[in-house]
Amino acid sequence: MDSREAQRLAEQAKARHQVPDDAQVTSVERRYIETVGPDPRVPAPVRDVLAWIVHLQRGRAWVDLAVADATGEIVRVEWSRARLGRRHDR
Repeated sequence: MDSREAQRLAEQAKARHQVPDDAQVTSVERRYIETVGPDPRVPAPVRDVLAWIVHLQRGRAWVDLAVADATGEIVRVEWSRARLGRRHDR
């Protein structure tokens, strides 16, 4: 996978993760991240995953979608405090 493919997958996943359509990609970076199971309240082993971090921004609000390099799966979604889609993020 390359950065363009990761960006394409993140763009396709916007609606699934409630990211507004007008949020723009401002950077794409590949790095190792730590992930756990799907429910953070349930103990699970920590995994190191090589992922593409696709940074989307709208106004001062942002969201990072982590796309697993091996599978193309969105393995983590991280929001800014000024979450996208709220009135105060413009």
